[in-house]
Amino acid sequence: QDGIENLCGVGQISDYPSNILNGVFITCQNIKNSWIKDVLMSGWGNALSINDKWCTVQDCLYTNPATGTASAAPAAFTFGGSAAQSLFQRCASDGGYYHIMVTQAATPGPNVFLNFNCSGTHYNGGPHQRWAAGALHDNIHMAPDSEGDYTPYLAINNRGNDGSGQGWSAGFSVMYNCVVPQFQFEQPETTTNQYNWTIGGTGATAGYSDNGIYDTLGSIVTPRSLYLEQLKERLGPLALENIGYAPFALSVAPLTQSVAGGNNASFTLNVSATNYFDDTVALSVSGLPPNAGFAFITNSISGSGSTILTVTASNSITPGQYTLSINALDGNLTLSTNVALAVTVPAAPVFGTVEFNGNALVIAGSNGSPGASYYVLTTTNLALPITNWTVLATNLFGPSGNFTFTNTAPAAPGQYFLLRSGEN
Repeated sequence: QDGIENLCGVGQISDYPSNILNGVFITCQNIKNSWIKDVLMSGWGNALSINDKWCTVQDCLYTNPATGTASAAPAAFTFGGSAAQSLFQRCASDGGYYHIMVTQAATPGPNVFLNFNCSGTHYNGGPHQRWAAGALHDNIHMAPDSEGDYTPYLAINNRGNDGSGQGWSAGFSVMYNCVVPQFQFEQPETTTNQYNWTIGGTGATAGYSDNGIYDTLGSIVTPRSLYLEQLKERLGPLALENIGYAPFALSVAPLTQSVAGGNNASFTLNVSATNYFDDTVALSVSGLPPNAGFAFITNSISGSGSTILTVTASNSITPGQYTLSINALDGNLTLSTNVALAVTVPAAPVFGTVEFNGNALVIAGSNGSPGASYYVLTTTNLALPITNWTVLATNLFGPSGNFTFTNTAPAAPGQYFLLRSGEN
């Protein structure tokens, strides 16, 4: 549980070209459950080497290797020794005469290179020597050669007498949805039960001995990432969020809303599928004030979509400031956004006119609470319970908060009352 973060290393060594392979910027040896992140390496040969279990390297950049020849080129990112169940992810590299990623002799695996973006001249990548196992190259992107006289390639092959006689580089290894200028891809024909696969991805083949198992070369297949899909199926969407690949994002607008008692307030929720996932998300809200209700147009969204949350404030709601939590649930992952709801006292209606027009009573009202229920009543005996009064009109005040009521029945001068629902 030790880590290295936010480090910049620049190599400026006078004899560097003659010692290009004699050092490694960071070596992780006899260490477990540890990490390296946000490291920039410029002017080095070999850069980062993982030689044990359960380690992660992420968001690192290797650039400007001090090499001038393709002979004995250095490696940017290496699994070696006893490396197993370890991960390089979201790393980038650029420069001339280098290997992007390698595995060393008998590296046990499984190990993963995930989401690399690489460029430069006279560069390549892939397992390197003497039967590594279980190397997954997932979404490796390699740009064409910047000088135009070389074809960068991703290889799992028999390296024969290259180097010190490195032989077969790896077995049981996969290149998945990789976009590269060229694949150099083989598997042993004389050794039983040794297989290598290229699944999805685009790029040319070397054309001389590509006898590995190709599946759907020329297309990007689903799921987009083999590693991330297996991680999600094994540990749930929360595991994706923990390493920076949330399967969806949640946004809400507006973040602040006000409502008077007897009225409604609305929020628009947007769910955006991310990282090529297409999950179904369940929506809920918490933190509502007492005497408030809510409704979603739909509380389940698959992939990307939107819905509206309507909060209903009853006439008996207590005015105040409330924080609501909008929650989106996908398996064991919950993303939440807080919004502010201000509950206010409904404005008292202000009457413009009260008059008789012939035998009809005409009341023009304004400044009512939009959507609230108002009633016009009359009585000849104030001692009577309000339930025994005569109701002349109900559900006054529309969205504008204004109304005009005309009682077409014969009416005489008397006492008339405008009451809001819930008052007595």
